[in-house]
Amino acid sequence: MIQRPLPMRLPSFPIILCLLSLSALPTVARADAAQQRYESALGAFERGDVATATIQLKNLLLESPGHLPGQVLLGRAYLRAGDAAGAEKQLRKAADMGADPSLIAVPLATALIMQERYQAVLDDFDPKDYPEGLASELLSLRGDALLALDRAAEAEASYAEAERRDATALAPLLGRARARLALGDTEGAEALARAAVARDGKHAPAWYLLGTVLHTRGDAGGAAHAYDTALELQPEFDAVRFARITLDIDTGRLDAALEALDRLAEAQPAEPRVQYLRAVVLNRLGDSDRALAALKEAGAIFQRIPPKALATRPAATLLAGVVHYSLGEFGRAEAELQRYLGSHPRHLGARKLLGQLRLRQQRPHDAVAVLEPALREGQSDPELLTLLGSAYLATGREASAAELLTKAAGAGFGRARERLALYHLAQGRIDSALLDLRPKAGPAPDSLQARLLRLVLELRTGALEDADATARALVDDYPTHPLVHNLAGVARLARGDAASARKAFEAALALDAEFVPAHINLARLDLAAGHADVARARIDRLLATHAEHPGLLVERSRIALAEKDTGTAGRLLEKAFALDETRPDTAVALARFRLARGEVEAAGRALARALRSHPDDVELNLAQADVQAAGGDTAAARATLERLSRAVTGTGLQEVARRQAAIGDLAGAIWSLERQVGDPPEMGPAALQLIDYRLAAGRVAPALRLARELRKRAPEDPDLLRALGLAELAGGERAAAVRHLRRALGLRDDARNALALYRALTAAQGSAAARRWLADWVTRHPQADDARLVLAEALFAEGDHAGAAAQLERLLEHHPDDPRLLNNLATVRLLLGEADAARALAERAVAFRPEDPRYLDTLGWALVEAGQPERALAPLRQAHARRADLPDIRYHLGRALEALGRMDEARAEYRAALASDQPFPGRDDARKRLGRPAP
Repeated sequence: MIQRPLPMRLPSFPIILCLLSLSALPTVARADAAQQRYESALGAFERGDVATATIQLKNLLLESPGHLPGQVLLGRAYLRAGDAAGAEKQLRKAADMGADPSLIAVPLATALIMQERYQAVLDDFDPKDYPEGLASELLSLRGDALLALDRAAEAEASYAEAERRDATALAPLLGRARARLALGDTEGAEALARAAVARDGKHAPAWYLLGTVLHTRGDAGGAAHAYDTALELQPEFDAVRFARITLDIDTGRLDAALEALDRLAEAQPAEPRVQYLRAVVLNRLGDSDRALAALKEAGAIFQRIPPKALATRPAATLLAGVVHYSLGEFGRAEAELQRYLGSHPRHLGARKLLGQLRLRQQRPHDAVAVLEPALREGQSDPELLTLLGSAYLATGREASAAELLTKAAGAGFGRARERLALYHLAQGRIDSALLDLRPKAGPAPDSLQARLLRLVLELRTGALEDADATARALVDDYPTHPLVHNLAGVARLARGDAASARKAFEAALALDAEFVPAHINLARLDLAAGHADVARARIDRLLATHAEHPGLLVERSRIALAEKDTGTAGRLLEKAFALDETRPDTAVALARFRLARGEVEAAGRALARALRSHPDDVELNLAQADVQAAGGDTAAARATLERLSRAVTGTGLQEVARRQAAIGDLAGAIWSLERQVGDPPEMGPAALQLIDYRLAAGRVAPALRLARELRKRAPEDPDLLRALGLAELAGGERAAAVRHLRRALGLRDDARNALALYRALTAAQGSAAARRWLADWVTRHPQADDARLVLAEALFAEGDHAGAAAQLERLLEHHPDDPRLLNNLATVRLLLGEADAARALAERAVAFRPEDPRYLDTLGWALVEAGQPERALAPLRQAHARRADLPDIRYHLGRALEALGRMDEARAEYRAALASDQPFPGRDDARKRLGRPAP
């Protein structure tokens, strides 16, 4: 595959690099039928006929499960029908398939709120990641989540910002009222609730909120009126029903409350809240036997609810824990409380109840585990302190583990020194860990664990000579340990000695034929040598007896990817992930696989649990930065990489720097590499990379100084000569640059050096002369595809579209299945007026990458230009579902709809395109079609 994209495009269509997919387009007939069904369902949904729309969409997706617009619309239909769990499942499926986050953010956040999964809303939906038009709604939903998590002040700020963004919206006003109530300002809450009712007197939730405020203020009559009004507007409003019953209980109208509960029990016999409230009422009436019976019935109802169904109702889960605890059913209570804390980790009451339960069961260590997180968050509740203090006493903890280990290590106890090293390593303090493992005086610690840990740290920090010495000493002292031989092989491989590494891995297997790490390392060597079949056979033999070994599954997936078998790779990674979601290598491999397929949110979810378990793991954090960058959150990616840059040492800094540069943080990348290169600078890949980044940042003088200083040590190194020539070119020394770059090309005649010289010739002799030189070089090096791609770009820039097409055709001979090249050539064919040829090429590109919105848009536009607007709708709808923010897609969709005579819909698309602040070449045409004057 060619590694750089060709920046040719239709005026509205930038080219991007992508990976292959095994998916294919459905047949034309099936696609057309599916699109007709979708258009019909969309009409029904917009008319409010959700049932009909749902049926049509289910039928559509049975036949065409890859129809992304249908997946999104079905999620919205479920939500409108009140099926929050179904909506979430459907919307997440759409997200995994590549739906534009702006299309599903509000409905998905709403579904999570309906399921009381508040932390997920905060974790997954940051308004700054979405278009301005969604900000107010998302800020209000975040406010709802914050409020439910007892973070009222933050919630109020979120609601206020939502109201600032949209002063006409009712949700922020209601949110502010709820926040004021939570903060104890009942007077302010009442004023805001009354303002909401005045704004929309037909809004049942506003009346419900007013009733809640008045109930809290002791105005029973006013609360009853507000509740009753809400029920008149929305008779099936369950929250109001239970609030009305609670009001009756609070005001001593126990008989009325019991009657209402009896009526609810007839209508909702499987509702545990009814029985729990009946137990409360009966207990107040002094009927303890019937109260206990009601409590048991509530417990029985909870037992009948399928666990998966209960898991979607966190409030019910918490109530189940309370009920089972009250009945002395501690096992069931603990399970429900743990499940609730999984989605509401900051709920103090649930933590205290679970801690108390564990103390009653004489499990103080487990009590500490559940209570300490609350203390770390600054909770100072007296009951919490009492419970945790009791648990500490029972476990004999009088000081922190770190303090104990530090004192023991200072006294010279080797075992404690190992523990302290592990503690420091867990904290990311590698230098401290190495110091802990280095004795104050005398020989190295004689513990095998300490010496192995030191070897691992030396490898992580890039101290390869020290690592090799440590490994050799370990082999001499522990010749019968396969782990020692395996790590020795890793150390040798890090120094580039693959042959010695192979011998070390084989020595490990001679001691233990089933030692999996050595098998994996040998498979990697085979794969790197181009022997995928040998690597596959080795791993498959192990999987026959270790079918659920996550490491083997991940390694087998890598081999499948190397063989371009993405279907097998995906299945293996999903299986490995299901076995252990917290394992770093599994999470990273799955995240990168999903990221390569454009499934950014799914990639982030793959990392979430592993990051919680291993927050300082370097590879996890690098993958997290990749996900953040792919999702457009460059600020978060920058922060992650900055943190890594300070913690990582050795060669890992190059990986950090590469990612920093990719997100535009050249200053951070330079700082990272300067840490690695050192002063005086050490010649190597990091130094060359540092020169490149300094040049990219405009720091020409220091780049030149570094290149010239390094050349004193390696005057004929072609990589250094190339770096020096490019630095001279940036500094305006064109003749010197050409001279050094010609010398680099003479030493190593490859495309990288040729392209560097092409740049210098362009500056020194002009683009036409440089392009002629490049054409001649490509003729003599017909396999140099990177250079041919640059040549095609140069021809395109000169307006020679036919010449560019000819070069792209040659590239396709070498890479016939490269969707990027197919799409590039389709773009050029469209500019040449060859719509049918462009359509055929675009169809091939989409067949390889059916989820890519840019390729789908090219296909849709080619179909419009080819006079087939009815067929254009399907790819254009799919493109919009994945990138709703691109105005060119909306413009092309409008052109297709207009060609079909659907003018109202076409105008809506033109207006949506023009509302974007992004430039697109169809803007003037869209204005003309809407009858608007040019600006």
